Amino acid sequence: EELAGEISDELDEDMDALEEIYESHKEELESKIEELKKQIRQARLADDDARVEALTIELHEAKAEKELLESETEKKEEALEEEQDKIEDELEDKEEAEKAIQEAEEKKQEILDEAKKEGVNLSANSIKQYDQLFAQAKELLGRENYQGAEMLAKQAKKHIDKALEALVSIVKK
Repeated sequence: EELAGEISDELDEDMDALEEIYESHKEELESKIEELKKQIRQARLADDDARVEALTIELHEAKAEKELLESETEKKEEALEEEQDKIEDELEDKEEAEKAIQEAEEKKQEILDEAKKEGVNLSANSIKQYDQLFAQAKELLGRENYQGAEMLAKQAKKHIDKALEALVSIVKK
């Protein structure tokens, strides 16, 4: 969660920097557009058709550049937001996988402690499937397959829950 916050802050800073650059360039273009309009009015008053035509072309180019700037800025902002969402989703998946693995580990320890307390020996078979699933979950976590790791950790926990049920039935007899 802390890492997600840091990454989010960095992306926010990037977005802010992009926004500042955009605003600065946009203001320059708007000033240029206003200045060109003023020059066009002056050229019309002076009946300088050639100058009006040249300034009008320049005005259209400035307006087109401003539109392109706005379009490109929107695309970049959307891409940054998508990247931020992707990173946050991945970190959330990682946290959920780590939590599932921890819960499965704790459940196994709980069963081992209960068996020891009751003086019951658990057969290697009763927790074999748990161990296999748990090992696979840890492996997937290491390969950043967080959803797969979470799924396997939950399956491992279900298998260890079955071992607990078996232990409880043995103890009750």
